[in-house]
Amino acid sequence: MRILLTCLTLTTSLLVDGAELSTEQFSALEKATVESSATIRSHIIGVGRMSRTLVQPAVALDADGHLLTAFIPTIDGEPLPYLAYLDDTERLELETIWEDGESGLALLKIAELPDGITPAPISAADSLKKSSWMIGAVYPPTVLPGDVPELKLGTLQTAPLADDSGFLVDFNQRTAGSPLFDLAGRLCGFTIDETSELTSLKAQSIQQLAANNDKLRPLIGEASDATLPELPYFIPEPTVEEEIDEEEAFDDGPATPPSNPARDALHTLATNAVDNIPVVSIFNNAGIVTTGIQGVIIESDGLILTKASEIGSAPICQIGDQSYPAVLVATDKETDLALLSIEASNLPTVKWSTDTPTFGQIVHIPLNLKAPPYEFSTTSGILSHQLPAHSANAVSIHSPEAITSLGIVPEQAATKIIIGGVIPEGAAAIAKLQRGDQILSLDGKEITNRNILTNLLTTKQVGDQVEVEFKRGDETMTATLTLDPVNFRQPMANAMVQTERAISITPPSIRRSGFPATLVHDAPLEHFQNGSPLVDSNGAVIGLNIATVTLGRTLALPSETVLAAIARMKANSIIF
Repeated sequence: MRILLTCLTLTTSLLVDGAELSTEQFSALEKATVESSATIRSHIIGVGRMSRTLVQPAVALDADGHLLTAFIPTIDGEPLPYLAYLDDTERLELETIWEDGESGLALLKIAELPDGITPAPISAADSLKKSSWMIGAVYPPTVLPGDVPELKLGTLQTAPLADDSGFLVDFNQRTAGSPLFDLAGRLCGFTIDETSELTSLKAQSIQQLAANNDKLRPLIGEASDATLPELPYFIPEPTVEEEIDEEEAFDDGPATPPSNPARDALHTLATNAVDNIPVVSIFNNAGIVTTGIQGVIIESDGLILTKASEIGSAPICQIGDQSYPAVLVATDKETDLALLSIEASNLPTVKWSTDTPTFGQIVHIPLNLKAPPYEFSTTSGILSHQLPAHSANAVSIHSPEAITSLGIVPEQAATKIIIGGVIPEGAAAIAKLQRGDQILSLDGKEITNRNILTNLLTTKQVGDQVEVEFKRGDETMTATLTLDPVNFRQPMANAMVQTERAISITPPSIRRSGFPATLVHDAPLEHFQNGSPLVDSNGAVIGLNIATVTLGRTLALPSETVLAAIARMKANSIIF
């Protein structure tokens, strides 16, 4: 069947000549991202909502504790409170001043700003008409202890309109609700809605948001004095929509992404930075080239480093146009790294940098294994922060003392809760509860909706025992359950993202937790592109990508950790 797809095309009518950044201009851009990254998090508090495991960044607007954040809907539409996550264990109920699902924002108030949190400076109204670059802040679906808001590098995709009604931004992320900061670290807006494109989001300036809201308007003060770096102003202009035949759209190879001159300028720099980095494509089956992983050559006689848990039983390494059968030499459980050996000689090898990474710096990744719909040869982002070492089953920032689980998927009927599913090896499964059982009471408290159930569970601790009364058919029964922590591992749900040109499947890595301390960056990778090097703008390899968590959240092992793992594997192997 032939399907006609509507595609918004963008021209490259620029306000500067050519989509390029000089060395000096790039240095100014990177200096600004580093300096801004050092201060932006001091204006952000993580907030969630009772009954939800979602965490959003809230920006402090004034010393009185007013916070602006993304609207978080409740499961059943109940007016449950927002919560501030002050550290790994402390949660504080917030006052809701105003919230609106249509605009996607909520205005909250905390009794007192926590230590280290200060009100965000406000950008000038014309900030977004001078700089194509900005920094966003988001929390991932799985916020582990010691995690902080992830910072992301973004670019303007359309210029703010004369009436300041909105604009498009291009970020290595998909979720709306991110505060936007200019390169001087000032709050300049919020992303408010998704578009049909994979990384394009609709946004509004902070001035326009205030103009449209009586409660927000008095909290937005005068613009803070700051100087933006002198950079080219790259803005594509939208043209008309046109219909494209799906078969014709892919006749000539990969789809062409919407034009974004600022991103293209960064892509040129990335290509130069990774030009001489020896990267290997590793396929798990010689006859199936769509599955595999990437790796790097660490010794000229054919020793290759890659991610262990993605390797098949008979790996094939491809270097240039030459393929080699590989032998698994050793693996390192702590880091999920592996050594492969091939019969080759005089191969170029990767050079590791052990300099301390600078957070906010721009990083690049060479991509031998491409991904639809836009098959880039490199990808770039900013180094956000370092995630401390954590266990494979680490519980989220929500705190195991405050978030507990019966190990069921509840279904809301008119006036009762039905068990829609039982989590294997969870509390309910151990107590022999079944799908279809009706929950009548918990510790003697009648349960008629999810709101009551959630409120009761938040008063308990992991490991507490609770008496559950339930009905199975016509029989009323009781069981004692030992409460579990909520499972915060990133689910496979929403792994498939449909754009106007193609469907991109972005499942996370098989193993994406339980590592030593890792570097968090926003350069988007597919799971099969891990094992690739993380490269700074001087061409130095500062780490190895080890896990894709979500679109725009990738974990990399620092080079020092990688080198230590290589030494362990060599000492324990029998090949050498």
